[in-house]
Amino acid sequence: MELQVLRDRLMELFDIKSIQDLGAKLLDCVLANDQEKMTNYVKLIDGDLGTDYLQKIYQYYCADRENLGQDFTPISLAKLMGKFVEQEDPVIDLCAGSGALTIQSWCLNPHRQFICYEFDQNVIPFLLFNLAIRNVEGQVINSDVLKQEVFKTFQLEKGERFSHVWIDQ
Repeated sequence: MELQVLRDRLMELFDIKSIQDLGAKLLDCVLANDQEKMTNYVKLIDGDLGTDYLQKIYQYYCADRENLGQDFTPISLAKLMGKFVEQEDPVIDLCAGSGALTIQSWCLNPHRQFICYEFDQNVIPFLLFNLAIRNVEGQVINSDVLKQEVFKTFQLEKGERFSHVWIDQ
């Protein structure tokens, strides 16, 4: 799907005027366990859960390349790395971004737990949404892994179709 078409459909689905507002809507969606929005998103991407469509949106429209040097993992590398950890449980992704590596690992074996660390609080809603629509069990930890500082932790629990997400207090 062409990037502009994807952007426009996401803006319509989440009823936003600016793509910059998508992160807040994604976070609201997962914390409210909005099954209808998640189902409609899966339909929008034709059920293709093996591709991180949100990575394309975040990388092009939202990434902070200047201050954080953000560049996201190419799909070919994500698939290769996924094969290296195919039997690992839990799978730990130290710089998870929107979840490209985790998604490829999930494609090979979706029955594991995933622990994703990410520094940028702005990409975390994209990561949480990506994991929730795949019904992933695990954690997303907003942290600085180099300084071993944790800012916030999100729990994901498998649901009937989509993960339930909450902030760990």
